[in-house]
Amino acid sequence: MKDQQICVQDSKALLTTIRALTIGGMAILPTDTLYGIHGLATMRGMAGKMANLKGYSDESRGLILLAKDMAMVGKWADLGDKERDLIEAHSPGAVSYILPAAATAPDECTTESEDGLRRIAFRIPDSGFLQDLMGMLEMPLLSTSANMAGEPTLESGSEIVKLFTNKVDLIVTDPDLESRVAAEGAQPSTLVDLSCHPYKVVREGKVPFNLALKAAGG
Repeated sequence: MKDQQICVQDSKALLTTIRALTIGGMAILPTDTLYGIHGLATMRGMAGKMANLKGYSDESRGLILLAKDMAMVGKWADLGDKERDLIEAHSPGAVSYILPAAATAPDECTTESEDGLRRIAFRIPDSGFLQDLMGMLEMPLLSTSANMAGEPTLESGSEIVKLFTNKVDLIVTDPDLESRVAAEGAQPSTLVDLSCHPYKVVREGKVPFNLALKAAGG
């Protein structure tokens, strides 16, 4: 199934993506921020496969999970009431959260720091296509930016096709995303660490979040 390309506006895009992912493939999909490389989070070895594609030595580096809703997040992350309220107030949207990993979270989807805490990063995207996709799959997606390690994130479908032809199983293009990025600039999701106290913004991105943390008392 290598080398398949389809527009997100095509009526077959959703089912084509499901087919590519459920057989263990990687797909470049449009999100509410930028294009990303995606695979099923429940597929054993997928994190390493995606890391190898990008040229990372650490298989969990740069990977987050996309979830349809808080119920999906709660299956793999430990959430306190305060963290849950903060995420719900700003989701869906372009904010990713680092959280303590639940015991049920696969090791390859987590990182372990010097403090011994396993952590996992999640985001609930504001994308109808991804929401429909995860709703049908009933599982989260592993996601990382569509670029090689150390290189800028690619903004256009033509750049994606040029670099990733024969390297992924499916490329889904989105003219509306590309027009939005051309007008607003390429901005990744904001990354917020809710596993530490006080909470902290790890990466500034599309959504300013310091004021939200102050309001939450983080």
